Amino acid sequence: MPAVPGVPVRQCSFRSPSQRLTVAELILTDSLPGRGATTGFFGGTVIAEGFYSTDAELGVNVFLANHIQVDPGEMVLIGAVTGNNGTTVQVNTVDVVPLTDPRFSTNPISIDLNPIPPTVLPPLRTPLYKNASGFPVTLESITPDPTTPQPAGASALPSTAVQGYFADGKMHASSIAFGGAGLLAALADPMLPIDHPRISIERADVRDLGTTFDIEVRGFITAPPPFSQVEHILEFRVRDMKTGTFGTLLSDWKYRVSEAASEITGLGTVRVDLRTPGATLPNGTPNSQIPPVQRWRFRGSIPKAGYHLLPPERIEVRNFTAEFAVHLPVRAELDTDVRVN
Repeated sequence: MPAVPGVPVRQCSFRSPSQRLTVAELILTDSLPGRGATTGFFGGTVIAEGFYSTDAELGVNVFLANHIQVDPGEMVLIGAVTGNNGTTVQVNTVDVVPLTDPRFSTNPISIDLNPIPPTVLPPLRTPLYKNASGFPVTLESITPDPTTPQPAGASALPSTAVQGYFADGKMHASSIAFGGAGLLAALADPMLPIDHPRISIERADVRDLGTTFDIEVRGFITAPPPFSQVEHILEFRVRDMKTGTFGTLLSDWKYRVSEAASEITGLGTVRVDLRTPGATLPNGTPNSQIPPVQRWRFRGSIPKAGYHLLPPERIEVRNFTAEFAVHLPVRAELDTDVRVN
């Protein structure tokens, strides 16, 4: 294959399906749960982005990767929740074990303030369960679906989606998306109440169209009263890795050159999503734990020129309306999925 010169599509980075990895985490020999003596990600799959070039010294073509994603299994389990004993959830009668290994966890460290020495595996993470809108929910609220036939005209039961790998007869999960609403789990900041407004990003797609980068971002917001009755203004900004970093530390990231240069122009829409109604459950659970949810979707573009020769690596979304009201951050960030044409 002939050499293909060009600008890297992204900065150099490594990922598992749940988070960014340092070089040290990528090559750790500790086996992942349930995989016996298998070394790290060995025996899994890898997706590499980059281009071919000629190594003059060796006289061969080599692939120069600027982004690598590794996955030990690349498996998905979708179906009804058939059991919950308080520690293990079952989907389609299969035991689902949430991964706590920091390289492949349901509760990822996407930007870490405290770097870990390269010879030490970071501590295990607390399992994290989310609902279909991307908000953490309590394990106790993941209730099994009825096994009896449903009456005619009843709404279809929501499906729970699990991603991870099968081992030891179990599904070891890197993400668990409960199909029901669930009850919101406490926020990481213990000072914030359950009904603090929240925002999630479901996907952040970037397409390189040659002269522009087309951006599509979508997700959800919680809208506890009085926010359920107002239009929400969302702001979108670009965050990029600094040259020579891997994007695993807070210090590796910056807004693209400046606040003005980081802004994305386009059309954002918010519509009411009634799948999670705000009401008090029969057992007395307050509506602050099951607030209304609104889905949002944004389409925009950035000219491929000047500061924007490389595609956005990470998108930040903030709910300006909620932040203005509560005077506290209501923000989310997510790495982009980049496609060419």
